[in-house]
Amino acid sequence: MNVKKIEDILKIFKNSCISKLNFEDKEIKVCLQKSIKKEEVPVIIVPKQEKPKDVSGNILEEPFSVIRSNHVGFFHHKLSSKEIDTQPVVKAGKLLGVVRAMNIDHDIVADREYKLIKYIVEEGTPVGYGQEVVLVRDL
Repeated sequence: MNVKKIEDILKIFKNSCISKLNFEDKEIKVCLQKSIKKEEVPVIIVPKQEKPKDVSGNILEEPFSVIRSNHVGFFHHKLSSKEIDTQPVVKAGKLLGVVRAMNIDHDIVADREYKLIKYIVEEGTPVGYGQEVVLVRDL
């Protein structure tokens, strides 16, 4: 048995991120396993978010709501910023935007009457399921 070979294997195993190692050759067979330690949960510092602003740049007062994407894909606006400025009230059933995935459009429709504040997501931006896409105020 070659002790030097085993020491080299142990050294490599100890300094690696590997939790389990099986090694076999003509002379030896080695099975190593590290005990898994519970690591501390990393602390994530989230920068303080600014209060939302409307299209004109005015800081919004509470209460406001968000409409979220119900699909994964690319978000496309259905109202221009001029339409938002001139006709900010959106009736129930109005098409606010579309999430396009694999050439299939998934409509984002107002479920009740809102005052449309702004689109949170830029035109053509990829969005995920549940991502905030439109900022609104309930009427």
